[in-house]
Amino acid sequence: ARTQLDPTIIQPTPDAQVSFEQDILPIFETYCTSCHGNQAGLSLETYENVIKGSNHGSVVIPGDPQQSKLIRVVSNGYMPYGGPPLGQEQIQILVNWVGSGALDN
Repeated sequence: ARTQLDPTIIQPTPDAQVSFEQDILPIFETYCTSCHGNQAGLSLETYENVIKGSNHGSVVIPGDPQQSKLIRVVSNGYMPYGGPPLGQEQIQILVNWVGSGALDN
């Protein structure tokens, strides 16, 4: 069964310290980059590409996890397509990162 979390109720943890390089990139490398490397119109291999978004626009809106497509598709279980879903802990880390401004740190 896919994890179904309502992205409108997922709130960033106040003062969470999240590093793109140490926390976010490993999640992308484990769950996402097998498809979202140089294919599927979106690369999640580098910070610059994550912020650039996909052929269909932005996937991350810094400071606004609820409106970020990345958060919506992982929290509703749509992504990773065909792979194991992210756990609530990984989703919370992504929410905290986006909520704190999606910094390159």
